[in-house]
Amino acid sequence: MPSVSLKLLQPLPDLVRSKYLQAQASGALALSPTHLTIVRVDGGPFQLRWCPALAEKPTGKESGIEPPPSHLSAPRRKKPDPFEDPSSDLLVERVPADNPTHNVVLNKYPVIPQHFILATKEYKEQADKLEAQDLAVTYGCLQSWGQGRLFAFFNSGEHSGASQGHRHIQFLPVEEMQATQEEGQWAPLIDAMQQNGIQALDGTSTIASVPFAHFSLPIPAGPTPSTLLRLYESLYEVASAVLESSHDPKVPPIDPLGSGPKTKTMSYNLAMTTSTMVVCPRRSEGCVLIPEHVDQSLGNGSGIGPVALNGTMLAGTLMVKTETEWDALRGDNGATYLKRILEDVGVPQSNRHIRSEDT
Repeated sequence: MPSVSLKLLQPLPDLVRSKYLQAQASGALALSPTHLTIVRVDGGPFQLRWCPALAEKPTGKESGIEPPPSHLSAPRRKKPDPFEDPSSDLLVERVPADNPTHNVVLNKYPVIPQHFILATKEYKEQADKLEAQDLAVTYGCLQSWGQGRLFAFFNSGEHSGASQGHRHIQFLPVEEMQATQEEGQWAPLIDAMQQNGIQALDGTSTIASVPFAHFSLPIPAGPTPSTLLRLYESLYEVASAVLESSHDPKVPPIDPLGSGPKTKTMSYNLAMTTSTMVVCPRRSEGCVLIPEHVDQSLGNGSGIGPVALNGTMLAGTLMVKTETEWDALRGDNGATYLKRILEDVGVPQSNRHIRSEDT
């Protein structure tokens, strides 16, 4: 079976850009301004963005990295499903065009221009394993982006940063992520995983200096849906094994295949470009910087945060919603604080012994 083509009559970048400008002009979407800086963690650059508007907006939206939901609050009403019947103001296209299985929809509350979402046409669970068609259409979007590049990410499970139950993959134009910084200051973390990673005996690559466990594999040119599914299942199996071996009491027993009717699938983030697929197991959605770990002049004595992360951490970018968090993470000790957060939300690399083919 050949790699999936979206079979669009117009280039995907043109369709997304045109709909984005129309929606912005009509008020159907609202781009939130952000402040941006670079924090280096063990030599690696991470984008830190502060979006003041996030503190004022509802948490049920898709806006890249979102304010964390309160899992201990009063019982929630059922969330509306923004992907069940997408607004015509935000719906870009149904794909593949000849037999649609997914909808391309603009993010209603973007912090990066032209942030769009690929949602299943029929309802499927975000927490369930991805299927070959999900991965194939994702790759179809990535390879259809013309001269630019896309970063795709998927949040699955209660600790992943996911906020909608309807299955969806998100896309950010890399050039838009780089737009307000000097050339060479930052590049997506996923790009370095195959270039600079240590290859393990199972074939996956890992960058030892990145604070959280992650596993990447190269995507061959012109992959078939079955090839993409095989890569995904291999990464999922490795990541779930590492998560279980962490012996974290917050992590229940995991079914590596996610196939049983009542089994627990892991929380994780997946990211893709046209050349790389990576999976990162998650132990928590975010963490609070407690007083002894932060400057006493910051916060109110009860800690800063919680700072919540989702799959954009695999691009090396994250969002905070308050000025206190922004000041703490860009201050003199910001790299130390950010490293602690990255270790806490994933499986710390310091807990693992990375074996390469050369050892």
